[in-house]
Amino acid sequence: MSFVLPFRIIGRAFKKVYEYVTIFLPANLVWVFLAFAPLLIVLLAKIENSILITIAVLLNVFTFGPITAGLYFLAENIVTAQDFSLSTLVTGVKKYFKKSIILTAVNLLIVGILIFNLSISLVSENQFIFYLSFVWIYLLALWGLQVQYNFPLLIKQDSQIFSIFKNSFFISLHNFVPSLIITIVNAILINVGVFLVVPMVFFFMAVVAVIQNMMLKEIFDIYDGLK
Repeated sequence: MSFVLPFRIIGRAFKKVYEYVTIFLPANLVWVFLAFAPLLIVLLAKIENSILITIAVLLNVFTFGPITAGLYFLAENIVTAQDFSLSTLVTGVKKYFKKSIILTAVNLLIVGILIFNLSISLVSENQFIFYLSFVWIYLLALWGLQVQYNFPLLIKQDSQIFSIFKNSFFISLHNFVPSLIITIVNAILINVGVFLVVPMVFFFMAVVAVIQNMMLKEIFDIYDGLK
């Protein structure tokens, strides 16, 4: 894959979101409010109880996964020129409800374990355990590289969770440089979304979904051309 291709995909993604802004704008707003609904309720109610906050964070698994799958399903339909409307978002939520929850939970669990191990290693006085920090950082980076293909593969292949992770790792490592570029761009978009609320509310997740779906489509097209 060409080095410049990821940048072309990013440009096409922004153009696609702008072209279908009347669909992506409300879809992205729905994603923002539903994906983090439990946590938003806690914050708006100004609840300071740590137990309730923890419960709200855990409940986000059951909201973030399905609504994200719905948004990716909508993006996939638009990218592949299939029939779509705002109701396509709802169809995606229903179709991938269970698998999207499991996918989100596994990601949260793995990342949580890696971050916990890293935090322990960084403060350890044992030199060996301290140097393990580099291992945890490497694994976190590797996991972050493959995670961008999780939801696009869920939508495109609707396979088992293990197969989604296996294929995500294969694609990200086999297309390392393009995947790294897309990962960095996604990280920038996340930071822009966090620090500048308006872009996040209106476009953030829609752009990410379109970029990742376009990237996977391009990779699949290349693989098909090699057959």
